[in-house]
Formats: sequence, structure tokens, C-alpha cells
Amino acid sequence: MKHTPLAIVLLLAATLTAGCASTPPTFYTLDMRSTGNATSNGDLIVDHVTINDTLAGGALPVKATPTELEYYHAAQWAGNLSEMVEEKFAAEYGPLDTSSDNIYVDLTLHAFQQQDISETEAEAYAKAEAKFRAKAMSRYDDPLKIRVYEHTEPMAEPTASALAEALSRCIEAIAVEIAADAAGVTP
Repeated sequence: MKHTPLAIVLLLAATLTAGCASTPPTFYTLDMRSTGNATSNGDLIVDHVTINDTLAGGALPVKATPTELEYYHAAQWAGNLSEMVEEKFAAEYGPLDTSSDNIYVDLTLHAFQQQDISETEAEAYAKAEAKFRAKAMSRYDDPLKIRVYEHTEPMAEPTASALAEALSRCIEAIAVEIAADAAGVTP
């Protein structure tokens, strides 16, 4: 049987399409329930979150070695990671009291990933830089305070699901530290 070039192209396309029909991605979000641990008296808001380019693709990253970054290929964030992190901080801090002298935080998320410890053990790692400003200030003004926060959380197992849970706990811990630092910032 002689195959024409068009038949070969169609056969190749069908083969590739069948290979691409693998498992659809699973989508994850942060745990948006408030822990009640980060009290802000309604005067603290994480106003703007910027994420590192390695986080922008939506896949959940894994730092396999000190020099190698991989991703869970079948795991994606359910939405825009910056917006999810802002929403998680809002859940932790509660409703904003617009009548008070609010402190705003611009956050840059430098790392939000799994770090492999061994083949069966991993931890979640988050690193964020916070710039504190008063409500009347532009985010381009010199901030009232700058601080870098780092937090690790153990993972039940090295899976995307356990990573999303542990990263939620990382944000919760960082929210507590930011709230404590914001209490000492005078607008």
C-alpha cells in the first residue's frame, strides 16, 4: 500500500493527537478559610501582589535540586496566582475598616514552591518581600518599611495537592508576621 504525503501527515497528526489526549490537568487553589491567627483590626490590606516570572505560567513548581526547577505538569493553579494570594490575605485579615488609618502592603512573591528533601519527603517554601505604605501614598513612593519573609511548611507527601495545602499554611504564617510588623508602622 502506497501512502501519499497527505496521508502520512494525517496519520502523524492523528498519532500526536492521541498522545496529547492524556490526563487533563487538575486545578488547585489556596485554602481561603481564615485561620483567625492574623489580626489586623481591619486596618491592613495586601493591596498588590506581583509574582516572579517562574510562577506566572500557572503550574505548581518543584525545586528538585539546588539548581533545577521542575513543574507538576498535570497540576495548575485554578486562577491567577496573584489574585489568589491577595484573596488569601484578605481572608486572613478580615474586612477592611476604611475609617481607620490603613496600612497597605505591596507584596512581591519571589518563591512559592515545593522543595524536595528526598524522593519521599518535601516541604513547601514561600518567600515574599513586603513594602508597607499608608493609604495616601502611591506604591511608587518610598515605603514606610520593607521586609522579606520566608517560611517553610512540611508536606504530608510530595504531591501537588499536599503542596497547595502547605503553601496555604505558608501564606497564613507570613500573614501573621506582616500583621505584627504593620502594628509598628505609623502612617
